[in-house]
Amino acid sequence: MNKQTLYSVFGAASLLFGFVSSANAQVITFDGLGLNEDDPVTVDGFVFDYMDMDGWAIGLADGGDEYDLANEFDTGSEIITCRDTGDGECKIVMTESSGALFSLTSFDGADGLLDVGGRTIVVTGTMSDGRTVVDIYTTVASTFTTYSLPSNFSNLVSVEFWGFGRGDDMIAFDNINVTVVPVPAAAWLFGSGLLGLIGFARRNRA
Repeated sequence: MNKQTLYSVFGAASLLFGFVSSANAQVITFDGLGLNEDDPVTVDGFVFDYMDMDGWAIGLADGGDEYDLANEFDTGSEIITCRDTGDGECKIVMTESSGALFSLTSFDGADGLLDVGGRTIVVTGTMSDGRTVVDIYTTVASTFTTYSLPSNFSNLVSVEFWGFGRGDDMIAFDNINVTVVPVPAAAWLFGSGLLGLIGFARRNRA
């Protein structure tokens, strides 16, 4: 195999690998689901399970819809909320529906009761080896804020969002950015594609 052919093979392989890797990034928006109070509920390949039941829904935050969850904010899109009027805290556990590992990049979070602010969201990721990573955020009154996770929120089997604060707690989430780790089938696709390119190059040389 000459150098030019070798460069072509590895160039094509790099493009294929980049495609396989980048195709797994996604944003979970909850849009189009309408009012949904199922528990757990599967959205865009991820399962959301409410662990402290006293109010849970996916609905539209538009300030006037029949299943409006907006209170005082208006995002014009659907969001997921949880609340607990008993102990003032709520938890949502998120997993990939097929059991694949994933990374969490960022999410939008807000108070469900707005005007309050200062509520705490503790995000705990559990990795495939059982270790956990934790980051803590504070909500801003009457607005959704984008919170970026550090790079160690990767190779996760689950993520727990724990919200707590004063009084009748309600936390809202939207635009959860995740990347699913390529499954073995994707790795096989990459490998078989690379072997095919090498075989093609050899036939051309012959």
